[in-house]
Amino acid sequence: FRVAREEGAAFVLCLTLSAAYSGTHDAAVTAADLAEMPVTVVDTGGLAMTHGFAVLGAARALEAGASIEGAAALAGRIGSGGRLVGTLDTLRFLVKGGRVPWIVGWAASLMRIKPVLAFSDGGAHSIARPRTWPAARARLLSEVLDSRWPARVAVMHSAAPERAAEMAEAVGEALHPAELLTTEFSSVMAVHTGPGFVGLAVCHDE
Repeated sequence: FRVAREEGAAFVLCLTLSAAYSGTHDAAVTAADLAEMPVTVVDTGGLAMTHGFAVLGAARALEAGASIEGAAALAGRIGSGGRLVGTLDTLRFLVKGGRVPWIVGWAASLMRIKPVLAFSDGGAHSIARPRTWPAARARLLSEVLDSRWPARVAVMHSAAPERAAEMAEAVGEALHPAELLTTEFSSVMAVHTGPGFVGLAVCHDE
């Protein structure tokens, strides 16, 4: 915030991912009090690319002449209204991070399950337990087919570019989204999922 002030910014609109998943929002609120310039901090309610689409939506709105308040409200609607689902190649990394009991991870590994998860309310919830990538891909696609148009969709992956490309092609053919992005997880995210994760984020502008 201080760098932005020193570079001549008149204000800062800071959009953070959901406080249910991270302490970033609380840290930003604390920093805003020390910024010595107008700072608006907004919890978008999003995670990964549901948060990403909220940021993109706010930036586009500001470029089009929206007010700070209008852009902030739009970001909140996009982020909190998004849907995030994904499939893991293994639960081992979630077990290591303490997010899944070891016995669950052991059983999933033994049965070669590739769990499909939905992320909401600060946690990851299992919605299917396929044993193959094609079955997991089909379930992910079914989770977004009822999305209203126009939808913005991001295919996310962790060291799985071929699977992500397959997923993007399937989404494009089935949903014809207004925007379709493919992104790779940073190391910060990948440490929780491990390699092989493929997910979908679906958002709308309203």
